[in-house]
Amino acid sequence: MIIAFSNILLALAIRDVIGGRSYLVAFLTGGLPILAVLAPLIGLFLGLLDVTLSKLIVRRVDPVRIELDAPLIEEVRSPYVGRGYLGVAGNWVYVLGEESIRGVFLMLVKDAWPTPAVVAFGTLLFVIWRRLPMYLRVVKLLDDFAFTMLFLWGGLLSAWLAHALMNTYILWPLVRYVPKK
Repeated sequence: MIIAFSNILLALAIRDVIGGRSYLVAFLTGGLPILAVLAPLIGLFLGLLDVTLSKLIVRRVDPVRIELDAPLIEEVRSPYVGRGYLGVAGNWVYVLGEESIRGVFLMLVKDAWPTPAVVAFGTLLFVIWRRLPMYLRVVKLLDDFAFTMLFLWGGLLSAWLAHALMNTYILWPLVRYVPKK
């Protein structure tokens, strides 16, 4: 939450440099605010696509390789597993931070760089830091491309809603079971 809040404050602080109030509107809702209404459906579709493609890829990977990479996968999802709605809420806050970071960087470069470079930058921004095996990062590149496009057209709100719903779809089987004490 601190990262998300600080990035939104950064967006507000540099609004005078880039274009006044229009910067804040572009940051939050983009040029097509209607995408915020469609974002949950886009997020659910991306979640279904992510799970389907991940299953196809994992079937093709050597089981020994998957066993060796299991700690990386467990590390990514462990903060949310078995926490129920708190796990979902925690992930939504984390996603708000991730999308606001992407958004600040995209807003800084979108007028200076050609559009294909901005899209590539937004898509590749997090690929290096992802704690996933490389064969699963390929699927995340598709997700990041979609979130970059959503941010550029629909602002932070649409990218955040789509990303949060996608992660909820993916993580729900893992977070819904809260261990009994």
